[in-house]
Amino acid sequence: MGSGLAVLSRSQTSEDTKDAPCTPGPKPPITPPPVIADLKTQTWLNERKQRILDGAVSFAPAIILQKVVTKELTEDTVLVHRGEAAVVFSDASGFTALTETLALKPNGAEVLSKCLNMFFTPLIDIITAYRGDVIKFSGDALTIFFPAFNESRHKVRPSVCGTPDCTHSPLELAVLRASSCCLEIHKRLHNFDTGEGGVRLSLHIGLAA
Repeated sequence: MGSGLAVLSRSQTSEDTKDAPCTPGPKPPITPPPVIADLKTQTWLNERKQRILDGAVSFAPAIILQKVVTKELTEDTVLVHRGEAAVVFSDASGFTALTETLALKPNGAEVLSKCLNMFFTPLIDIITAYRGDVIKFSGDALTIFFPAFNESRHKVRPSVCGTPDCTHSPLELAVLRASSCCLEIHKRLHNFDTGEGGVRLSLHIGLAA
């Protein structure tokens, strides 16, 4: 008898609970997003962002930078540049042998970085001196853009061709600048001695207009 009353009591309790109104519990507190209240912190973040952007400028082609300055380049823009120019493709061979040699050294990565700087720094300096624009790195190869423009507007003396009264077209002068640049690169950096295990870097250069 006592067992039956216990079962009935549990059944009644269950029914009472089912019919009882559901009272929602307290809502969890909403955590507000972090707010930078300190003006100095915000200023520091802006300066840090600007330093990063300034450092990235050296890795961007002049064509891209020009579009950024004129606000013609946005996140959804596909940049297509058309115009007369001379284009140079320069490929350096010997980096595979250099990497294999330095892989045997405990400080091989640091030495490889030093060798790359010794080779590519004067290479970029020469290209810039002849008003070339490196538009792409492909491993140890470079694609260089020499735009054709009216040299007479800049009153360069002597002219690119070396004559006092130049009559060459802008494209012809661009080809002359690109050719002169290639000769200078080949003279200074071909058969470049890395100083590591007798490994030398050689250059292969092609030009089109």
